[in-house]
Amino acid sequence: SGVGGLTVVRELMRQLPHEEVIYIGDSARAPYGPRPAKQIKTYTWELVNFLLTKKVKMIVFACNTATAVVWEEVKEKLDIPVLGVILPGSSAAIKSTISGQIGIIGTPMTIKSNIYEQKIRDLSPQMKVRSLACPKFVPIV
Repeated sequence: SGVGGLTVVRELMRQLPHEEVIYIGDSARAPYGPRPAKQIKTYTWELVNFLLTKKVKMIVFACNTATAVVWEEVKEKLDIPVLGVILPGSSAAIKSTISGQIGIIGTPMTIKSNIYEQKIRDLSPQMKVRSLACPKFVPIV
């Protein structure tokens, strides 16, 4: 939701310079974080279905909240690659920490899902992870 995904778009364009990128920033309904999971799923599926009408080759979820709530479901149902931001974000945090401790801030729904904590612990069980929901984070970024 919103415009935070532009950094992901920039990296996609760098890595796939000959591909056309369709970017959707759902600013009208952002932030997704405080919304119920059912509503996030509905909004996300609307956007996914729109992208499918454009015959896209791949979908990248740049929204942590949508990734936490519905990415797995979308990935299982589609015949094209569906990427999320949790694995790359978790891997980067693990590589960056010097102390073996990682702090996570995010929307209430992302934090409630525990998706980052689970992924970090799957990749590196010795990491100490602390999370904090920041409801006003998305409007600031």
